Amino acid sequence: MVDRSRSPMESALTMALCLPCKLGGFALPNPTLNASVYLGRCDNLAGGVRWDSRGLPYFECDLVWGDERVIVEYHGDGGHFTREGAAKDARKANILLGEGFKYYVATIDTMSALKFPEFAHRIRLDVHRKFQTSVKDFEQKGIELRNMLQRDYLLDRRVSDIRARQEAELGAARNDGE
Repeated sequence: MVDRSRSPMESALTMALCLPCKLGGFALPNPTLNASVYLGRCDNLAGGVRWDSRGLPYFECDLVWGDERVIVEYHGDGGHFTREGAAKDARKANILLGEGFKYYVATIDTMSALKFPEFAHRIRLDVHRKFQTSVKDFEQKGIELRNMLQRDYLLDRRVSDIRARQEAELGAARNDGE
């Protein structure tokens, strides 16, 4: 996993964007992961906004290129797709857009061969990086990299699911024994 990453998919997304072209990445500068993004205006802030010890409001965002004011959020299978989660995510996006940030959302579908190059290209423009590669078969290398990262993500999810089931079964067995 990448430093400060909180999920395998945040790591995968960062690697696909930032690894060198010879490995199939897009050679973007490294973002700060799970960074505190402070908000300039404090009016009408609630729900989802965090407050630091000085009373300043901020959001924690998955991938942040601070100087360029670019944010990428990964929306996994969890709470992002519930009614409350979608409302919270929309509110966060609206506030950050209002603060002048470029705001992107990635999902597992974003990593596909057809969609990821466009996604990476838009971010690349916003972080002011030119893209030139003389790497032979760059597109194929990118597909292979993203496939490998997705396989690792899915394997990690399966292992996590198995561990959670085992812990639940162990807890239930303990409760039965009491």
